[in-house]
Amino acid sequence: MISTQLRAVILFWMYTQVHGRMETVHCEISFSSCEVRIVEDSQQPISAIIFDDIPNTSVNELKITGKFESIPDLSDATKKFVNLKRLIISDVGLKIVKGEQLAVFEKISELDLNKNEISELDADIFKMLPNLKHISLRNNLLEMLPVNIFQYNKKLEFIILDNNKLTEIHSDTFKDLENLYYLSMNYNQLEMLPANIFRDNKKLNDLSLFNNKLKEIDVDTFKELGDLEKIFLNNNQIEVLPNGLFDANPKLEFIVLFNNKLTNINSDFFKELPALVYLQLSQNQLEMLPATIFRSNQKLNKIYLNNNTLKVVDSDTFKGLNNLQFLELNDNQIEVLPKGLFDDNLKMVVLELRGNKLMKIETDLHQLKKLIQLTLAGNVCIDQSCEFSACSSSSLFELIENVQQKCS
Repeated sequence: MISTQLRAVILFWMYTQVHGRMETVHCEISFSSCEVRIVEDSQQPISAIIFDDIPNTSVNELKITGKFESIPDLSDATKKFVNLKRLIISDVGLKIVKGEQLAVFEKISELDLNKNEISELDADIFKMLPNLKHISLRNNLLEMLPVNIFQYNKKLEFIILDNNKLTEIHSDTFKDLENLYYLSMNYNQLEMLPANIFRDNKKLNDLSLFNNKLKEIDVDTFKELGDLEKIFLNNNQIEVLPNGLFDANPKLEFIVLFNNKLTNINSDFFKELPALVYLQLSQNQLEMLPATIFRSNQKLNKIYLNNNTLKVVDSDTFKGLNNLQFLELNDNQIEVLPKGLFDDNLKMVVLELRGNKLMKIETDLHQLKKLIQLTLAGNVCIDQSCEFSACSSSSLFELIENVQQKCS
């Protein structure tokens, strides 16, 4: 009769011959995280990982490092560490991910597969992970996502898809994700967004789409996002912002649109945004600003308009902006600062006007008592600046005196 020990050896030998080898590992436990390193032999792939640790209820994160192309059987981890909440398999050269490989982690709420070589995912890849709240697929090779990839993950709150090769997103990709709070798809190749793509994501708060190839945005794209507070659309190719684009987003505080191809903005574009605090419009092709464009945005604190082609700024442009502290107008073609331009901006801390064509400054800069930085280098009437590193109250006062003498 074959002994139990011998039978186990034979079974193990058969298992390794047919399925690859089992690897026994010891994890370094630190701050409730178990970290193990797995390096796969291409001649004999690892089929299963066995942890030599005793059951440990304090571990809630499993982090796998090393080098392998496909996830081995990690079911032993869920037996030894019964309170796992996070699974991190990052920067290991992972190419293949199957639903059955993740199914054993049905209780986890966070999944991190960043910085791998994943180019394709099955539609039911996350089917057995109903408790997922955070998922990150940053820095992979994904060119598309199956339409219903998140259909079983109704609890999702955070989705990160940065640095892939996505060219389009289906209108149903985020369907029924009523808890989605944060979505980031930066550094992809998206050329357009379906008008109704966010129709079910009413809790979406932070939307990031910078460094894509977006050329236009439908006026209804964000109409269901009543809780949206931050939107990042910089480094795209947007030429026109349809009037009313943000009319249904009254909580919007941050708008970032620098490095696009905007030539003008309608006077009512920001009208329905009473909460707006931060506006970044640098590196566009804006030639003018309507005098009443910021009339409804009394909370505006920072405005960036540098690197445009502005020639004229109306004396009423910043009227009513009592909370404005930072204003950048560098590298435009402004020739005159009209009288009264900054009369309502008495909290101004930084005013940048470098690289313009200023010949006349009619507005009184003396009234800006809180000013600590004033840049005027590269102008016609004055070529001086007083910046943070070398700016004292006396040097700033002297600069303002020079401005009033040389530019009035």
